[in-house]
Amino acid sequence: MSDLLVGRQAELAVVDDVVASSGSVVLVGGAGVGKTRLGREVARRAQRRGWRVDTVEGLTATESLPFGAVTGLLPAVEARDDPHLVGMALAHLRARSSTTPLLVVVDDAHLLDDRSAAVIGHLVLDGAVPCLLTVREGDPCPAAVLGLWKDGHARRVDLDPLDRATTAELLYAAIGGHASRSLEAEIWRLTRGNPLYVHELVTAARDMGIVVEHAGVWTAVERLPTSGRLADLIDARLARLDPADRAAVEFIAVGEPLPVQFVRQELGSERLQRLETRRLLAVDHQAGVVRAIHPMYGEVLRAAMPRTRLSVIAARLAEFFDHADGSDSSEARKIAAIVLDAGGTPPAMLALAGARQALAVLDVGLAERLASAAADARPFEAHLVLGRSLRLQGRGAQATLALEAAEAAARGDEQVGR
Repeated sequence: MSDLLVGRQAELAVVDDVVASSGSVVLVGGAGVGKTRLGREVARRAQRRGWRVDTVEGLTATESLPFGAVTGLLPAVEARDDPHLVGMALAHLRARSSTTPLLVVVDDAHLLDDRSAAVIGHLVLDGAVPCLLTVREGDPCPAAVLGLWKDGHARRVDLDPLDRATTAELLYAAIGGHASRSLEAEIWRLTRGNPLYVHELVTAARDMGIVVEHAGVWTAVERLPTSGRLADLIDARLARLDPADRAAVEFIAVGEPLPVQFVRQELGSERLQRLETRRLLAVDHQAGVVRAIHPMYGEVLRAAMPRTRLSVIAARLAEFFDHADGSDSSEARKIAAIVLDAGGTPPAMLALAGARQALAVLDVGLAERLASAAADARPFEAHLVLGRSLRLQGRGAQATLALEAAEAAARGDEQVGR
């Protein structure tokens, strides 16, 4: 299917050179940016050079077992609490690498138990066996692993999301052909250059018949899916949050982007800082707003959220934006639509501002819904917007009725003139 190494040639060259010269590397990046895939490619190249490759996986299930993650690297011993076990492990690995070069690949090193991390740390410090570690940015990391790059014992290589042009290249590779501009734009909006998310979205969309080929160009005929394995990947990370932190991320996901001061007021500075440090929320200090760390988080959370929970969040957002003069808010259209979708009724001024914004971008269906919601409290302005939205939909008779209602509600020469 997709070659997840698209756009990673520079990083691959750096890592491969360090490993080939018997140095150690720590790959650092967010979930899904391709750390594991890049590590596998480096391992494959080492094997082609005649090296042996041992793989270690950091797993939370091994935390209760002494040296649980590195069992495969240890010599056969009777007791796992032997104080000389780390030294024995190093001697064992040195002996194995004396005849055939050895590379140890540690995936998800941030999940290593402390004793396993100590073995890997000593192995890197010893220098006899090169190691390649992957670490998820923002997650807690054992001190023995953290010190490897901070103290200069291993080369840190950061994997950032792909830029928009390279994401389009990856989409081409994943889909096996040219994509429409609208599909490229939607893939970029949802994935923001995360290779795994691109791969999963395209795979699911093709399997479901949502992305189809016509005249040599692939395009989406429906909204792209945010369920299935992609949702599972995101849920797996969010599952480690306590209920209060998950509720905080959900709150942001519904209304993002939200003003920083409002978020601090709702969540508290400590929780906001903690979720930002864990790379679940992103704070744009220049723009003064807070978002979920990735657009897909918002998509998945909103899709899975119970209607009652969505309704509670929507009501609070509507209250804030209406109090903050929603008529001037660029977010009025989005917030008012969220309230409607949750089964509520947005404040009249917020609904009217949202209707005007929707009309301005020719989202005439939403403009009609929001104007109708504001009609009782703001009859003249709401019926005027409603009439325009109906006219643009070609529903002339209904548009005439709405405009007649606006005329009946008009007060003063200015409104009559409009």
